[in-house]
Amino acid sequence: MLTVSDVADRMYVSERTVFRWIKAGHLKAFRTGRVLRISEADLERFLHMYRTGRRATNLRAH
Repeated sequence: MLTVSDVADRMYVSERTVFRWIKAGHLKAFRTGRVLRISEADLERFLHMYRTGRRATNLRAH
């Protein structure tokens, strides 16, 4: 499990950008207590979407 900070570091973006992706529904996350967590699999799906230009809604069907 990754934190928002972990994802931001890996993607070379700010934490705020990661929060925007989550809020927009592009990156799936869940809350454990007060901390948002992102699974490695969800990050990989997001990266695939990002690289191929596919929308997140298209990825959910696969």
